[in-house]
Amino acid sequence: MSETTTPNAAEEALASVDAPKDPTRFLEDVFGDGGVFANTFPGYRKRAGQFSMTTAVYAAINADQPVIIEAATGVGKSFAYLIPAIRAVTDDAMKIKLAERRTPTKEDAPVYHFSKQTHDESPRVLVVTAGLNLQDQLVNKDLPFLRKILPWPFRHQAAKGRSNYACLHRYHTTNIFEIKPEDDDEWAGIDRWMKKTQTGDLAELPFEVRPSLRPRISVSADECHGSDCGHFRNCHAVKARDRAGTSEVVVANFHLLLSHLRVSKAGEGTSILPRYDILILDECHELPNIARSFLGFHIHPGLFKELLKLLPAKNPLRHEVEAEIDAFFGTVGAYKRSGNYKARLKDPGLLPHEPICAALVKFAERLQDNAKKLDKKSDDEEVQEDDKREQNELRKAAGRIKEYASNIEQACLLDEPDRTVYFINEERFGTHDRYSLCGEPIDPAPLLRAMIWKAQEPKTPEEKKLHLPIAIGTSATLSTEDDGTEKAIGFMSSRIGADDAKRLVVRTPFNISKQVLTVYPDESPDPKSPDYAKYLAPLIVRAIRMARGRTLGLFTSKKALETVTALVRQSIGGEYPILKQGEAPRVKLVEKFRKDIPSCLFGVKSFWAGVDVPGEALSLVFIDKIPFDPPDDPVLDALSSKDKETFKRYSIPRAAIDLRQAFGRLIRSETDRGVVVLFDRRFMSTGWGKMLVKAMPSTAVTSRLDDIGKFFATTATT
Repeated sequence: MSETTTPNAAEEALASVDAPKDPTRFLEDVFGDGGVFANTFPGYRKRAGQFSMTTAVYAAINADQPVIIEAATGVGKSFAYLIPAIRAVTDDAMKIKLAERRTPTKEDAPVYHFSKQTHDESPRVLVVTAGLNLQDQLVNKDLPFLRKILPWPFRHQAAKGRSNYACLHRYHTTNIFEIKPEDDDEWAGIDRWMKKTQTGDLAELPFEVRPSLRPRISVSADECHGSDCGHFRNCHAVKARDRAGTSEVVVANFHLLLSHLRVSKAGEGTSILPRYDILILDECHELPNIARSFLGFHIHPGLFKELLKLLPAKNPLRHEVEAEIDAFFGTVGAYKRSGNYKARLKDPGLLPHEPICAALVKFAERLQDNAKKLDKKSDDEEVQEDDKREQNELRKAAGRIKEYASNIEQACLLDEPDRTVYFINEERFGTHDRYSLCGEPIDPAPLLRAMIWKAQEPKTPEEKKLHLPIAIGTSATLSTEDDGTEKAIGFMSSRIGADDAKRLVVRTPFNISKQVLTVYPDESPDPKSPDYAKYLAPLIVRAIRMARGRTLGLFTSKKALETVTALVRQSIGGEYPILKQGEAPRVKLVEKFRKDIPSCLFGVKSFWAGVDVPGEALSLVFIDKIPFDPPDDPVLDALSSKDKETFKRYSIPRAAIDLRQAFGRLIRSETDRGVVVLFDRRFMSTGWGKMLVKAMPSTAVTSRLDDIGKFFATTATT
């Protein structure tokens, strides 16, 4: 349609398209005998689970009814949601339906959420993932493949945050004489790349940009000058956003989605992402934790380092603010180290916030005053443009400083303690400890429900007026039990705010009971022992030898990872290469593990998911301990103070999902065989441990560690 097409003309044009008699005919055209897949894959057989999920996704889109789907390993869930979503945004009949949903017919009719754009824009699906691994797979592998084989033309584009792109303003204003000698070679590489890159995507670089150079080549959304920038027309981030705006399929991550939802309003405000009609949340079991961190705040001294440079070095106010920051966070650190701090802040007024908040407000007001002084300071247009950019920077900085002051006050006064948990985080930063004052929602589900999921029966006027895009959540691991029922994904559905969504569990096509042996070693040490990792290492060595390497070791703490890795390397490092998280980029570690068959890979929580190594390279997975949150976890402590059943209602289901996620690393194809070893003796010695055993996939089970050797000896002869 032309840009001058009116809404009424657009509706008439859409209405003139004849809808097909059978809108689901495409399912057989793709999955059936003689269909697209049959003509693409030799020996193709329709996967019942994949077909079931595809049907459910299309039905959800058609009925405007959100759905949560657990699609176990082997189902092929990416194609199962991409194909019906692509069909929906390219099929004329479905485009009519999607257009009608976003178009008001009278003053009090539902309006489309998060959009200022006209309703004659083509429909769009937004696919959101938790991690970059899946995002890259979708953008660089799955979607290009579907574009080749599907008969429905479509475009796709990755959407990334502004800091993922090279900033032309920062690049051109960098003084090369300020580059440190140790950074010269890397800057030269960046310089060569900048002169030829078409996208400005920093992921194109063959190296990770050093922290010392990052501020010279990229900016955050707060630091960006936006349309006031002299490089706005050629801005790589803006061009990427424009490409996303002309694509039927856009792929982003949860952080970008949450940024978009936070700054957007119903029908007004700024949009980070283009308007979308269908929202697919893959890896949605990760959404609660990401949302809790994102929707909260983490204030530390490092946030003020660049902001303070907006005042001259010898300015008295700058020294005053620096002194108050040092004093306040010194007090925060001292309280964290004291015996009085237990998991979280529990009493208001313990931290003296008034001096630092007053200094920060004064700082913000000074920046606002400095911005006002730049009004029409010069008649020179070029100078005016520079002044406008500086004004914009000063005003943004002032807003951030006031927000930080407000956050500090909220934490110190324990604002809304029933909804928000406040705590002090300690982390090693360089050669010293850094303390952060933090606040996070105890339960992000209500916020997620309001921003993402439809209410089945809208109650408030806002719910009745607001039209949310249809949302579909999926993951390989949502169940807290292994019974295949919809009830088993109830816990996770509630945690992501999707209580009213329909539920579907699609079981794995693999014969897990015959492909896997699960070992609960009766000789496992006491997990409460301070030397647990030391006693565990010899058992891990035995397991690795019986598996002939080929082992993924998953740990619940960095300390255990370090201790066990050192002991295992000392014992069998000459026989089997032991790869450890942190010693190389994740992608390189996994690739080396995949290619070097006898090697072993050890990691902590981030390696419990996203490690996809089919075949013999991964034949044994061990878990050092049940993955409970530590007792001093602030959210757990806040929940436990209100509910004595928190361990049963919260900790056990969370641990079950994490364990099932780790289990899923082992079997990636119908020919894979392997062993899962769960070393924690509490699995068999406690009632709640047996609940977790019940949640694990049904397999052959033993308590004898030496049965690992027998299992591999048997599979080698079959």
